[in-house]
Amino acid sequence: MARFIQGNELNLEVEKIFKNAESLLMIISPYIKLHHRFKDVLKEKINNDKLEIIVVFGKNESDITKSISHEELDFFQKFPNIELRHEKRLHAKYYANEISSLLTSMNLYDFSQNNNIEAGILMETNFLQFLTNVDTIDSQSLKYFESVIKNSSLLFKKEPQYVKGMLGIGNKYTESIVTENKITNVIKEKVQYVVKQVESKEGHCIRCNKEIKINTQAPFCSECFKSWNTFKNKDYSEKYCHVCGIESKSSFNKPTCYNCYRKGRK
Repeated sequence: MARFIQGNELNLEVEKIFKNAESLLMIISPYIKLHHRFKDVLKEKINNDKLEIIVVFGKNESDITKSISHEELDFFQKFPNIELRHEKRLHAKYYANEISSLLTSMNLYDFSQNNNIEAGILMETNFLQFLTNVDTIDSQSLKYFESVIKNSSLLFKKEPQYVKGMLGIGNKYTESIVTENKITNVIKEKVQYVVKQVESKEGHCIRCNKEIKINTQAPFCSECFKSWNTFKNKDYSEKYCHVCGIESKSSFNKPTCYNCYRKGRK
């Protein structure tokens, strides 16, 4: 069964999907910054080794922390049975547990939830489909997003470990071990790249064009900084690009010309 939802009901249904997840939770969103209500619900699952959580985020291949913050990455890594994945082409948003799913326009981002006009299609699993082998909207969407997960890049995986119970009956959870962790290296490489760029290149004061070290948080020479610091207007129009030194409209907030900004993005 599929149902159109919008507004506050959309947030409520996402929260219910998280809360009712027992064995599977899929979170697929280009941008992730958890609303405190969602985080509180997920905290209740933080010791559930039976719950498999799969998180896929996207965009910002060169700096994944623009899609998901350090805080969220640290939070998700505390769960005992979880995968964190990245798909640079991701634009779709999909949230699902073992009994219901939501295909929506809404990122799992607190700003989107509080401010944007969003809508979605809520789908609930009809167990008759397993008996009749009927291809429904929810089964089609699940298959599609399973392929998205399969083709995404695995950055982090933590798996629960078990031992046989008394008399060989059942399994007892002992601990969870990290079997894959590329997140640390990805972030470390980004930081090292930025530091290397800053330390190895001469830049220019955006007001007088004097050569200084590149630092987009301090794009003035010492003398010009004293002058700028009187009013501290971060949008005040300056004369030169901080990186290449060509005459170009710039400011504290936007210290580079367009070409240097584009190269930096790459």
